[in-house]
Amino acid sequence: MPRVSLLRRDAVLPIAGHWMNGENRIDYWHKDLQSVVSQGATDQLACGTNIIQDLSSIHLIYAGDHGQGAFRSAMKLLFTKGDAVESEYVSECIANIGHIDCGKDNHQVLQNTYIPIHDKMMAAMQRPQDRLCTPIRG
Repeated sequence: MPRVSLLRRDAVLPIAGHWMNGENRIDYWHKDLQSVVSQGATDQLACGTNIIQDLSSIHLIYAGDHGQGAFRSAMKLLFTKGDAVESEYVSECIANIGHIDCGKDNHQVLQNTYIPIHDKMMAAMQRPQDRLCTPIRG
């Protein structure tokens, strides 16, 4: 394997798409959330962090921002141990999970690019047989 390929062997590769808004082409990409969570935990183990034996939960924290011609979305994985009342920080990692190239984002742009993909992935992560995450709405 070429040395450059070694740099990306563990990466979660983006999935690209586009949407035509009239004559304007809007390009976007996203990453599979289950793969991002799985790779985040794997990376923690590869760094020698012995989190699995103490780990009680992984909190998924989403953020999004727009400006300078793009919408960007990121996720922070916060690894904790303990129970719901008293939990203790163990480790964390941050991953970019989505990007839309657009001069002005609005509901129509988000609804036709990123939101349906995100909603579908979140639903898959919450299936009882997978139970990768439990949503908490504030």
